[in-house]
Amino acid sequence: MKTLDIVYVIWRDALGSPLPWESIDDVEKDVRGKWDTIETVGYFVYKDKRYLTLAQSIQFNKLSEPCNLSGVFSIPTGCIIKMGEVSGPIKRST
Repeated sequence: MKTLDIVYVIWRDALGSPLPWESIDDVEKDVRGKWDTIETVGYFVYKDKRYLTLAQSIQFNKLSEPCNLSGVFSIPTGCIIKMGEVSGPIKRST
């Protein structure tokens, strides 16, 4: 039976400015140390050198295999601070 591990990921979100133009000096002052830290829990789908992909929900087929995913998103691996397994794979009982 195929399973998907549940993982937690602590990562830094991307920053953006609401202003159309800013001086380089202002940007350097504004962004220094202001990255938001995000904590996410999800089903581990895929990871390579560039991205970690998670899913929020899984739909199983009649063989209790994951067949469809919902809430899929990818986090750039360079933004990941820490990652770990939550409770091991969840196996469908029916």
